Amino acid sequence: LFRFISGDNVNPSTKKLPQGIEEGARAAVKNTLLAIDYNQQRKTEKAVSIGGGLHHAMSDYGEGFCVYNDVVIAAKYAIEKYNLKRVLILDTDAHAGNGTCKAFYSDPKVLFVDTHQEGIYPGTGSLDEIGEGKGKGFTVNLPLEAGTGDKAYELIFDEIIFPLAREYKPQMIIRYGGSDPYFDDELTSLGLTLDGFEMIGKKVRELSRELCENRSVDLLCSGYNLKVLPKIWLTLVAAISGVKIDFKESALDIRDRKITETKNLIEKVKGKLAPYWRSII
Repeated sequence: LFRFISGDNVNPSTKKLPQGIEEGARAAVKNTLLAIDYNQQRKTEKAVSIGGGLHHAMSDYGEGFCVYNDVVIAAKYAIEKYNLKRVLILDTDAHAGNGTCKAFYSDPKVLFVDTHQEGIYPGTGSLDEIGEGKGKGFTVNLPLEAGTGDKAYELIFDEIIFPLAREYKPQMIIRYGGSDPYFDDELTSLGLTLDGFEMIGKKVRELSRELCENRSVDLLCSGYNLKVLPKIWLTLVAAISGVKIDFKESALDIRDRKITETKNLIEKVKGKLAPYWRSII
């Protein structure tokens, strides 16, 4: 499992990772695997791994702040240990999950759906990346324009994610991504408000209750505006858990940005996926 290891963080003089990096990465993987076990063994209805969702690491090297790809490890672990045939991975991080995408690109046991900002690191996740071989149609990339807001994200859930998930009938859902799609993130330029993150959490909760008996695991890692990160993470966890919290913010006028552009994107995605899914019309 630990072949999903980093190479880009190695100190060139010592040929070693900085002290604590590798140990911390292993701890993140362990937390995510524990979350899988607790959820699959019904020890808890919802399971969250703080620090999980390291989606850029590849099978033989790491990149993008990611040493081990705990998402890939966890999905493979769940498939092998619990004999799962269908796992939905939902990546709502602002960056495309290139490591996760590559790992399951030809594997129909995983439906990988990725919303991310177009044109930023790692430069992958185009509309044309829909899988290959037996996995063709099981990779779904939704590259969003900068500024894409809450209502546009909700359209994506209603028009793409829900129909696909209902047809696929996952036995488990793994969602990951932290606060970097926030409109005031310091590294990215998407447009979610706190209400948008709450909506995402509620949608995931609804899907897991309807389709897989609440077998869902949430991984939280990203975000580059430390002032708002705790509120966003808490908002996501609360919404997924069915707990109501009420954080106020004044950015209400940006929630309907990029709706027309997102509708156009949705139609293009439907065109790519229609040959593989009856629900995409």
